[in-house]
Amino acid sequence: MLAHHLLGSLALLRLALLFWQWWVARRFMEANDLEVGDLNPGVTVLKPVKGLDSKSEECFRSRLQQSYDGSHQVLFCAEKDDPAEAVIERLSRWEMEVVLSPYMTTC
Repeated sequence: MLAHHLLGSLALLRLALLFWQWWVARRFMEANDLEVGDLNPGVTVLKPVKGLDSKSEECFRSRLQQSYDGSHQVLFCAEKDDPAEAVIERLSRWEMEVVLSPYMTTC
């Protein structure tokens, strides 16, 4: 019997905590005049690359064409003599700036 009361009390406590979290988040949004869609922080996507296959260029282009409302950058990580470097440079001519680091040997 005591176990049932204890478990019931814990369930009510959890519900109260959940309501409190919702209420605090709502007040934060109202106080800062933010919408959920406004919370798009800047992101960096690191894409390790090793070699090529028949779909590599299509995959790279797909990664670059994904939409995101915040600022973002995509960093392709490849060795200097990797065959993927030429494909990434070709895509960079119309979609992005590419910076090749002479110091990177592996990802």
